[in-house]
Amino acid sequence: MNNATKSTILVAEDNPFFRRLLTHQLTNAGYEVLVAEDGRQAMDCLHEGQFKPDLVLVDLMMPHYSGLDVIAKIKTFSHKVPVILMSGVEATLTSPGVTHSNPDLFLSKPFSSVHLLASIRSMLAGTHSAKRFNALICLN
Repeated sequence: MNNATKSTILVAEDNPFFRRLLTHQLTNAGYEVLVAEDGRQAMDCLHEGQFKPDLVLVDLMMPHYSGLDVIAKIKTFSHKVPVILMSGVEATLTSPGVTHSNPDLFLSKPFSSVHLLASIRSMLAGTHSAKRFNALICLN
């Protein structure tokens, strides 16, 4: 275990398999995880204000609200919350909506747990070097 024990991550992912996998990996790494099954649940979690995640891991394409909608909501917060946007569609990396939403990091699915956890640790420690938008394309 490391300093992850006190960090809370909101995972917004509509794919049940991938959602369970992410939750398992993050929980085993010592993070507290709150799960949203779609964009609406993610927005509800963020809107209630009772839950203040240290980081949000959000899928781009989800029912009800997209990952871009969730990012727009997060940008209204008075405090900075790092956001990792995930997508299985590589072309989205250069789409105007994605670049305009300005996530802290973009992960192209599939990605390894090693890359995911290293990215999260870096972002939570404030050592993530991206100034605007960084792409991490992981090999199978």
